[in-house]
Amino acid sequence: MSDRVQRVRVPHFPGPDGTRITLAHLPPRGLKRWLPYHKAIVVAAIRHGLLTFREARERYGLSPEEYLSWQRAFDSARPLAATTLKDHRD
Repeated sequence: MSDRVQRVRVPHFPGPDGTRITLAHLPPRGLKRWLPYHKAIVVAAIRHGLLTFREARERYGLSPEEYLSWQRAFDSARPLAATTLKDHRD
């Protein structure tokens, strides 16, 4: 038996309006302009187990700092400003 923790992937999670959010609802790969909704749905997808942090980083080319800034904004209920990926990397 492995000491590694295995996470169970969920096929969907309930969105704010009750609709089922699936991988198909996530922002597309290569997105250039991140709107607050895009950031919030990625944070929620990771928290609900639809996507792992590693998968999100690979899928979107996110730095840990960039994702953590989204998560902090999400947790503090501050609006997630629209940005480009370059804004966090300069």
